[in-house]
Amino acid sequence: IPAGVEALPAPAVHFLSARAIDLLGRGWALSGKFAPRDVGILLELACRFAGGNPPSLGLPPQRAEAFLAALARSVPPSVAARAAPLGEGASEELARTDVRALAAAIRRTGARVALLVTGDPGAALSALLLLETQRPGTSEPTAALEQPDLRDLALLALSDPFLDLRVAVVG
Repeated sequence: IPAGVEALPAPAVHFLSARAIDLLGRGWALSGKFAPRDVGILLELACRFAGGNPPSLGLPPQRAEAFLAALARSVPPSVAARAAPLGEGASEELARTDVRALAAAIRRTGARVALLVTGDPGAALSALLLLETQRPGTSEPTAALEQPDLRDLALLALSDPFLDLRVAVVG
């Protein structure tokens, strides 16, 4: 939730709150805070820890061993056992994954879910506009409107599927 949120009307704050909760459930606490290269390294480590053989996404093998040893010491055996069957499949999927696109998809999904929960496209777009204008190079509202996240949410809000989904949510 951004600085300046207190200036937003309550519906925009509700949108940001719903978005934050959804993003937390999708692992945004890590993937949203790290650079895409670092997210790739984290995913690579997770696959290796689970016994997979993912492509190298930037972590030298000699450094990977130290991280994997730390994981082996700190991850409960029950969690490691549940992760083991996922290693190979996750490695194959990681080989086909664009980490930048993954981060954008998580972020946009959070906004879509929050819009479905709150049902107020104007408030949602105002909230995202606040987020976008806090980024470097987007001090002008027209520049922010060119941002893919705003465009994506606006297109959803104007679509028939949004109306159908919103009716399903509200009843």
